[in-house]
Amino acid sequence: MGQLVNSIRHIFEDRTTVFKLNLSFGFVLFNNETQQMQYHHSSANNSRVLDSPFQINNREDLAQVRETIQSIDIHEWARKQRPNSKWIVMDITNITFYVTKLQDHPIGRSVRLPKYVLESRAIVSLDCDDNTGLPYEDKLCFFRCLALHRGCHPHNLERDTQHFYEKYSEDDDFDGVTLEELSELEKLFELNTYVYRLTELHDEDDDTTSIAAQLIQRSHRRYANTMYLNLYGSHFSYIKNLSMYSKSYCCSKCDKMWKTATALNRHERTCEATIRHIFPGGAYKLPQTIFDLLADEEIEIPHDLKYFPYRATFDFECYFKRETEHPRVRGDKSEDSAKQWFDRTGNVNCVRGYEQRTFDICAPVDSGKICVKFENEEYGRSDEDKAS
Repeated sequence: MGQLVNSIRHIFEDRTTVFKLNLSFGFVLFNNETQQMQYHHSSANNSRVLDSPFQINNREDLAQVRETIQSIDIHEWARKQRPNSKWIVMDITNITFYVTKLQDHPIGRSVRLPKYVLESRAIVSLDCDDNTGLPYEDKLCFFRCLALHRGCHPHNLERDTQHFYEKYSEDDDFDGVTLEELSELEKLFELNTYVYRLTELHDEDDDTTSIAAQLIQRSHRRYANTMYLNLYGSHFSYIKNLSMYSKSYCCSKCDKMWKTATALNRHERTCEATIRHIFPGGAYKLPQTIFDLLADEEIEIPHDLKYFPYRATFDFECYFKRETEHPRVRGDKSEDSAKQWFDRTGNVNCVRGYEQRTFDICAPVDSGKICVKFENEEYGRSDEDKAS
Protein backbone atom coordinates (compact mmCIF):
# COMPACT_ATOMS: atom_id res chain seq x y z
CA MET A 1 0.00 0.00 0.00
CA GLY A 2 2.89 2.34 0.69
CA GLN A 3 4.17 1.88 -2.87
CA LEU A 4 0.70 2.68 -4.20
CA VAL A 5 0.54 5.93 -2.20
CA ASN A 6 4.02 6.91 -3.43
CA SER A 7 2.95 6.32 -7.03
CA ILE A 8 0.00 8.70 -6.56
CA ARG A 9 2.32 11.29 -5.03
CA HIS A 10 4.66 11.03 -8.04
CA ILE A 11 1.70 11.53 -10.38
CA PHE A 12 0.72 14.66 -8.47
CA GLU A 13 4.25 16.05 -8.63
CA ASP A 14 4.44 15.43 -12.38
CA ARG A 15 1.16 17.28 -12.99
CA THR A 16 1.15 21.06 -13.13
CA THR A 17 -2.57 21.51 -13.67
CA VAL A 18 -5.76 20.23 -12.07
CA PHE A 19 -6.55 16.62 -12.97
CA LYS A 20 -8.92 13.78 -12.16
CA LEU A 21 -7.64 10.43 -10.91
CA ASN A 22 -9.07 6.92 -10.84
CA LEU A 23 -7.45 3.50 -10.71
CA SER A 24 -8.05 -0.17 -11.40
CA PHE A 25 -6.27 -3.40 -10.47
CA GLY A 26 -5.42 -6.47 -12.52
CA PHE A 27 -5.66 -9.80 -10.67
CA VAL A 28 -5.60 -13.57 -11.13
CA LEU A 29 -8.39 -15.88 -9.93
CA PHE A 30 -8.01 -19.61 -9.24
CA ASN A 31 -10.82 -22.17 -9.49
CA ASN A 32 -10.68 -24.74 -6.70
CA GLU A 33 -12.65 -27.36 -8.69
CA THR A 34 -11.20 -27.14 -12.20
CA GLN A 35 -7.73 -25.90 -11.16
CA GLN A 36 -8.04 -23.20 -13.82
CA MET A 37 -6.62 -19.71 -13.55
CA GLN A 38 -8.30 -16.62 -14.92
CA TYR A 39 -6.73 -13.18 -15.40
CA HIS A 40 -8.86 -10.05 -15.01
CA HIS A 41 -7.23 -7.01 -16.56
CA SER A 42 -7.61 -3.49 -15.23
CA SER A 43 -10.31 -1.48 -16.98
CA ALA A 44 -11.54 2.08 -16.89
CA ASN A 45 -15.10 1.06 -17.78
CA ASN A 46 -16.28 -1.64 -15.38
CA SER A 47 -13.38 -2.32 -13.00
CA ARG A 48 -12.69 1.09 -11.48
CA VAL A 49 -11.93 1.14 -7.79
CA LEU A 50 -13.54 4.55 -7.20
CA ASP A 51 -17.15 5.12 -8.20
CA SER A 52 -16.24 8.64 -9.35
CA PRO A 53 -12.74 10.02 -9.97
CA PHE A 54 -11.07 12.37 -7.51
CA GLN A 55 -10.42 15.91 -8.71
CA ILE A 56 -7.01 16.91 -7.37
CA ASN A 57 -6.24 20.61 -7.14
CA ASN A 58 -3.67 20.76 -4.35
CA ARG A 59 -1.90 18.74 -1.67
CA GLU A 60 -4.98 18.82 0.58
CA ASP A 61 -6.90 16.94 -2.12
CA LEU A 62 -3.95 14.57 -2.44
CA ALA A 63 -4.12 13.82 1.28
CA GLN A 64 -7.81 12.98 0.95
CA VAL A 65 -7.06 10.59 -1.91
CA ARG A 66 -4.32 8.98 0.18
CA GLU A 67 -6.74 8.36 3.06
CA THR A 68 -9.35 6.89 0.73
CA ILE A 69 -6.86 4.54 -0.95
CA GLN A 70 -5.45 3.36 2.39
CA SER A 71 -8.95 2.42 3.56
CA ILE A 72 -9.53 0.11 0.59
CA ASP A 73 -9.06 -3.64 1.06
CA ILE A 74 -7.69 -4.60 -2.37
CA HIS A 75 -8.19 -8.36 -1.92
CA GLU A 76 -11.79 -7.84 -0.79
CA TRP A 77 -12.37 -5.60 -3.81
CA ALA A 78 -11.01 -8.34 -6.10
CA ARG A 79 -13.16 -10.98 -4.32
CA LYS A 80 -16.27 -9.04 -5.30
CA GLN A 81 -15.29 -9.36 -8.97
CA ARG A 82 -15.40 -13.19 -8.85
CA PRO A 83 -17.97 -15.04 -11.03
CA ASN A 84 -18.89 -17.27 -8.05
CA SER A 85 -17.53 -18.62 -4.77
CA LYS A 86 -15.58 -21.41 -6.48
CA TRP A 87 -12.94 -18.86 -7.45
CA ILE A 88 -10.39 -17.40 -5.05
CA VAL A 89 -8.07 -14.43 -5.49
CA MET A 90 -4.65 -15.82 -6.29
CA ASP A 91 -2.65 -12.63 -6.81
CA ILE A 92 -2.92 -8.88 -7.48
CA THR A 93 -0.72 -8.44 -10.54
CA ASN A 94 -0.80 -4.79 -11.55
CA ILE A 95 -2.44 -1.41 -11.18
CA THR A 96 -3.43 1.16 -13.79
CA PHE A 97 -3.94 4.85 -13.03
CA TYR A 98 -6.37 6.85 -15.16
CA VAL A 99 -5.35 10.51 -15.18
CA THR A 100 -7.59 13.06 -16.92
CA LYS A 101 -6.10 16.50 -17.39
CA LEU A 102 -8.66 19.30 -17.02
CA GLN A 103 -7.98 21.90 -19.68
CA ASP A 104 -10.27 24.76 -18.75
CA HIS A 105 -10.76 24.57 -15.00
CA PRO A 106 -11.36 27.65 -12.79
CA ILE A 107 -8.15 29.19 -11.48
CA GLY A 108 -8.27 30.85 -8.09
CA ARG A 109 -7.89 28.28 -5.33
CA SER A 110 -5.10 28.70 -2.85
CA VAL A 111 -2.53 25.92 -3.19
CA ARG A 112 0.67 24.95 -1.44
CA LEU A 113 3.29 26.31 -3.81
CA PRO A 114 6.58 24.47 -4.39
CA LYS A 115 9.86 25.80 -3.11
CA TYR A 116 11.10 26.98 -6.51
CA VAL A 117 8.06 29.29 -6.80
CA LEU A 118 8.15 30.61 -3.24
CA GLU A 119 11.88 31.36 -3.37
CA SER A 120 11.89 32.95 -6.81
CA ARG A 121 12.90 36.61 -6.72
CA ALA A 122 10.88 37.26 -9.87
CA ILE A 123 7.54 36.00 -8.49
CA VAL A 124 5.13 37.40 -5.92
CA SER A 125 3.36 34.23 -4.83
CA LEU A 126 0.15 35.82 -3.44
CA ASP A 127 -0.83 32.57 -1.75
CA CYS A 128 -1.13 34.06 1.77
CA ASP A 129 -2.21 37.37 3.27
CA ASP A 130 0.94 39.30 4.26
CA ASN A 131 -0.92 40.87 7.18
CA THR A 132 -2.36 37.69 8.72
CA GLY A 133 -0.21 34.95 7.24
CA LEU A 134 -3.33 32.93 6.41
CA PRO A 135 -4.02 31.45 2.95
CA TYR A 136 -6.47 33.29 0.71
CA GLU A 137 -9.82 31.52 0.35
CA ASP A 138 -11.73 33.92 -1.92
CA LYS A 139 -10.30 32.68 -5.28
CA LEU A 140 -9.37 36.20 -6.42
CA CYS A 141 -5.72 35.57 -7.24
CA PHE A 142 -6.04 37.01 -10.75
CA PHE A 143 -7.39 40.30 -9.42
CA ARG A 144 -4.64 40.47 -6.78
CA CYS A 145 -2.09 40.09 -9.55
CA LEU A 146 -3.86 42.87 -11.42
CA ALA A 147 -3.86 45.14 -8.36
CA LEU A 148 -0.16 44.49 -7.85
CA HIS A 149 0.51 45.15 -11.53
CA ARG A 150 -1.33 48.48 -11.31
CA GLY A 151 1.06 49.62 -8.57
CA CYS A 152 -0.74 48.65 -5.37
CA HIS A 153 1.47 47.83 -2.36
CA PRO A 154 1.49 44.12 -1.36
CA HIS A 155 0.26 45.01 2.16
CA ASN A 156 -2.76 46.98 0.84
CA LEU A 157 -4.11 44.75 -1.91
CA GLU A 158 -7.61 44.00 -0.68
CA ARG A 159 -9.36 47.27 -1.55
CA ASP A 160 -8.08 47.35 -5.15
CA THR A 161 -8.62 43.61 -5.51
CA GLN A 162 -12.29 43.97 -4.60
CA HIS A 163 -12.60 47.00 -6.87
CA PHE A 164 -11.30 45.11 -9.93
CA TYR A 165 -13.38 42.04 -9.11
CA GLU A 166 -16.62 44.03 -8.76
CA LYS A 167 -15.88 45.65 -12.08
CA TYR A 168 -15.81 42.18 -13.65
CA SER A 169 -18.49 40.30 -11.68
CA GLU A 170 -21.01 40.69 -8.88
CA ASP A 171 -21.39 36.96 -8.26
CA ASP A 172 -21.08 36.05 -4.57
CA ASP A 173 -20.25 32.42 -5.40
CA PHE A 174 -17.11 32.97 -7.47
CA ASP A 175 -14.98 29.95 -8.48
CA GLY A 176 -12.16 31.76 -10.26
CA VAL A 177 -11.33 32.59 -13.86
CA THR A 178 -10.47 30.18 -16.64
CA LEU A 179 -7.83 30.59 -19.33
CA GLU A 180 -10.59 31.11 -21.90
CA GLU A 181 -11.96 34.05 -19.89
CA LEU A 182 -8.61 35.88 -19.94
CA SER A 183 -9.41 37.36 -23.35
CA GLU A 184 -12.53 38.99 -21.91
CA LEU A 185 -10.55 40.29 -18.92
CA GLU A 186 -7.88 41.72 -21.22
CA LYS A 187 -10.53 43.68 -23.08
CA LEU A 188 -12.11 44.89 -19.84
CA PHE A 189 -8.88 46.11 -18.23
CA GLU A 190 -7.07 46.98 -21.50
CA LEU A 191 -3.89 44.99 -20.99
CA ASN A 192 -2.13 42.00 -22.54
CA THR A 193 -1.85 38.89 -20.36
CA TYR A 194 0.83 36.22 -20.78
CA VAL A 195 0.65 33.05 -18.68
CA TYR A 196 3.79 31.00 -17.95
CA ARG A 197 4.46 27.87 -15.97
CA LEU A 198 7.63 26.62 -14.25
CA THR A 199 8.42 22.93 -14.57
CA GLU A 200 11.14 20.76 -13.08
CA LEU A 201 13.32 18.93 -15.61
CA HIS A 202 15.32 16.00 -14.25
CA ASP A 203 18.45 14.86 -16.07
CA GLU A 204 18.92 11.17 -15.28
CA ASP A 205 22.47 11.11 -16.71
CA ASP A 206 23.79 13.88 -14.46
CA ASP A 207 21.18 13.33 -11.72
CA THR A 208 20.42 17.05 -11.68
CA THR A 209 17.19 19.03 -11.69
CA SER A 210 16.69 22.31 -13.54
CA ILE A 211 13.76 24.71 -13.77
CA ALA A 212 12.39 25.69 -17.17
CA ALA A 213 9.53 28.00 -18.10
CA GLN A 214 6.77 27.17 -20.56
CA LEU A 215 4.41 29.62 -22.21
CA ILE A 216 0.86 28.45 -21.47
CA GLN A 217 -1.13 31.22 -23.12
CA ARG A 218 -0.11 34.31 -25.03
CA SER A 219 -2.13 37.43 -25.62
CA HIS A 220 -3.41 38.23 -29.11
CA ARG A 221 -4.15 41.83 -28.27
CA ARG A 222 -1.93 44.86 -28.82
CA TYR A 223 -2.34 47.02 -25.73
CA ALA A 224 0.52 49.14 -24.45
CA ASN A 225 0.40 47.45 -21.02
CA THR A 226 1.36 43.79 -20.45
CA MET A 227 0.96 41.60 -17.35
CA TYR A 228 2.84 38.32 -16.83
CA LEU A 229 1.39 35.55 -14.65
CA ASN A 230 2.78 32.32 -13.27
CA LEU A 231 0.38 29.38 -13.14
CA TYR A 232 0.79 26.51 -10.72
CA GLY A 233 -2.14 24.12 -10.33
CA SER A 234 -5.17 26.38 -9.86
CA HIS A 235 -3.34 29.47 -8.63
CA PHE A 236 -1.99 32.59 -10.34
CA SER A 237 1.12 34.34 -9.03
CA TYR A 238 2.44 37.65 -10.28
CA ILE A 239 5.68 37.79 -12.30
CA LYS A 240 7.24 41.12 -11.44
CA ASN A 241 10.44 40.65 -13.47
CA LEU A 242 10.26 38.44 -16.55
CA SER A 243 14.01 38.63 -17.26
CA MET A 244 14.71 37.03 -13.85
CA TYR A 245 11.84 34.54 -14.08
CA SER A 246 13.82 31.64 -15.55
CA LYS A 247 17.19 30.86 -17.14
CA SER A 248 15.62 28.66 -19.81
CA TYR A 249 12.32 28.64 -21.69
CA CYS A 250 10.90 25.48 -23.21
CA CYS A 251 8.73 25.37 -26.33
CA SER A 252 5.47 23.60 -25.54
CA LYS A 253 5.30 22.18 -29.09
CA CYS A 254 8.79 20.85 -29.84
CA ASP A 255 10.51 21.01 -26.39
CA LYS A 256 13.33 23.14 -27.77
CA MET A 257 15.00 25.32 -25.14
CA TRP A 258 15.60 29.07 -25.34
CA LYS A 259 17.40 31.49 -23.04
CA THR A 260 14.86 34.32 -23.04
CA ALA A 261 11.08 34.66 -23.14
CA THR A 262 11.39 36.92 -26.19
CA ALA A 263 13.21 34.20 -28.12
CA LEU A 264 10.58 31.66 -27.06
CA ASN A 265 7.69 33.88 -28.19
CA ARG A 266 9.37 34.51 -31.52
CA HIS A 267 9.95 30.80 -32.03
CA GLU A 268 6.45 29.60 -31.05
CA ARG A 269 4.79 31.93 -33.55
CA THR A 270 6.35 29.93 -36.38
CA CYS A 271 6.90 26.53 -34.73
CA GLU A 272 5.29 23.88 -36.90
CA ALA A 273 6.06 20.89 -34.69
CA THR A 274 2.87 18.90 -34.38
CA ILE A 275 1.92 15.35 -33.50
CA ARG A 276 2.87 13.02 -36.32
CA HIS A 277 0.45 10.16 -36.92
CA ILE A 278 1.88 7.01 -38.49
CA PHE A 279 -0.60 4.52 -39.94
CA PRO A 280 0.31 0.92 -40.88
CA GLY A 281 0.21 0.76 -44.65
CA GLY A 282 0.10 4.54 -44.95
CA ALA A 283 -2.75 7.04 -44.84
CA TYR A 284 -5.96 6.23 -46.69
CA LYS A 285 -6.06 7.15 -50.37
CA LEU A 286 -8.88 6.73 -52.85
CA PRO A 287 -8.21 3.66 -55.03
CA GLN A 288 -7.78 4.17 -58.74
CA THR A 289 -10.81 3.56 -60.92
CA ILE A 290 -10.66 1.42 -64.04
CA PHE A 291 -10.43 4.61 -66.08
CA ASP A 292 -7.45 5.81 -64.02
CA LEU A 293 -5.69 2.49 -64.61
CA LEU A 294 -6.39 2.71 -68.33
CA ALA A 295 -5.10 6.28 -68.40
CA ASP A 296 -1.82 5.07 -66.84
CA GLU A 297 -1.50 2.78 -69.85
CA GLU A 298 -2.17 5.76 -72.15
CA ILE A 299 -5.61 4.47 -73.05
CA GLU A 300 -8.04 7.36 -72.96
CA ILE A 301 -11.80 6.73 -72.70
CA PRO A 302 -14.17 9.48 -73.95
CA HIS A 303 -15.96 11.28 -71.15
CA ASP A 304 -19.43 10.43 -72.43
CA LEU A 305 -18.61 6.72 -72.22
CA LYS A 306 -17.46 6.80 -68.62
CA TYR A 307 -20.82 7.51 -67.03
CA PHE A 308 -24.42 6.43 -67.52
CA PRO A 309 -26.62 9.25 -68.87
CA TYR A 310 -29.43 8.50 -66.43
CA ARG A 311 -29.73 7.95 -62.71
CA ALA A 312 -32.54 6.67 -60.54
CA THR A 313 -32.77 6.38 -56.75
CA PHE A 314 -35.30 4.52 -54.64
CA ASP A 315 -36.36 5.02 -51.04
CA PHE A 316 -38.08 2.10 -49.29
CA GLU A 317 -40.03 2.51 -46.06
CA CYS A 318 -40.84 -0.48 -43.84
CA TYR A 319 -42.90 -1.26 -40.77
CA PHE A 320 -43.26 -4.13 -38.30
CA LYS A 321 -46.43 -6.21 -38.48
CA ARG A 322 -47.26 -8.02 -35.23
CA GLU A 323 -47.63 -11.79 -35.57
CA THR A 324 -48.73 -12.44 -31.98
CA GLU A 325 -51.21 -10.82 -29.64
CA HIS A 326 -50.09 -7.89 -27.54
CA PRO A 327 -48.79 -8.93 -24.05
CA ARG A 328 -51.53 -6.88 -22.42
CA VAL A 329 -54.13 -9.01 -24.22
CA ARG A 330 -52.44 -12.33 -23.41
CA GLY A 331 -51.73 -11.33 -19.81
CA ASP A 332 -48.19 -12.75 -19.80
CA LYS A 333 -44.64 -11.46 -20.22
CA SER A 334 -43.57 -13.60 -23.18
CA GLU A 335 -41.73 -11.95 -26.05
CA ASP A 336 -43.54 -10.29 -28.94
CA SER A 337 -43.11 -11.53 -32.50
CA ALA A 338 -43.28 -9.18 -35.47
CA LYS A 339 -42.31 -9.32 -39.12
CA GLN A 340 -40.85 -6.57 -41.24
CA TRP A 341 -43.05 -5.51 -44.18
CA PHE A 342 -42.49 -3.07 -47.01
CA ASP A 343 -44.82 -0.10 -46.74
CA ARG A 344 -44.13 2.44 -49.45
CA THR A 345 -41.43 3.37 -51.92
CA GLY A 346 -40.72 6.23 -54.27
CA ASN A 347 -38.14 6.95 -56.92
CA VAL A 348 -36.38 10.03 -58.24
CA ASN A 349 -34.81 9.83 -61.67
CA CYS A 350 -33.64 11.84 -64.65
CA VAL A 351 -34.79 9.41 -67.34
CA ARG A 352 -36.54 11.20 -70.17
CA GLY A 353 -40.22 10.42 -70.45
CA TYR A 354 -40.27 8.53 -67.17
CA GLU A 355 -42.33 10.27 -64.52
CA GLN A 356 -41.40 10.25 -60.85
CA ARG A 357 -43.93 8.26 -58.92
CA THR A 358 -44.78 6.77 -55.56
CA PHE A 359 -46.40 3.38 -55.08
CA ASP A 360 -47.55 1.21 -52.23
CA ILE A 361 -46.07 -2.21 -51.46
CA CYS A 362 -47.76 -5.02 -49.58
CA ALA A 363 -45.21 -7.79 -49.03
CA PRO A 364 -42.93 -8.99 -46.25
CA VAL A 365 -39.28 -8.07 -46.67
CA ASP A 366 -38.08 -11.68 -46.92
CA SER A 367 -40.84 -12.91 -49.26
CA GLY A 368 -38.78 -12.70 -52.46
CA LYS A 369 -41.65 -11.07 -54.34
CA ILE A 370 -43.21 -7.62 -54.11
CA CYS A 371 -46.79 -6.85 -55.01
CA VAL A 372 -46.90 -3.26 -56.23
CA LYS A 373 -50.03 -1.10 -56.40
CA PHE A 374 -49.38 2.03 -58.44
CA GLU A 375 -51.07 5.22 -57.34
CA ASN A 376 -51.17 6.46 -60.94
CA GLU A 377 -53.28 3.87 -62.76
CA GLU A 378 -52.59 5.48 -66.14
CA TYR A 379 -48.87 4.70 -65.94
CA GLY A 380 -48.58 0.89 -66.11
CA ARG A 381 -50.18 -1.88 -68.06
CA SER A 382 -52.40 -2.80 -65.12
CA ASP A 383 -53.27 -1.77 -61.60
CA GLU A 384 -51.08 -4.51 -60.10
CA ASP A 385 -47.68 -5.83 -61.21
CA LYS A 386 -45.65 -8.51 -59.54
CA ALA A 387 -41.89 -8.22 -59.49
CA SER A 388 -39.42 -10.82 -58.33
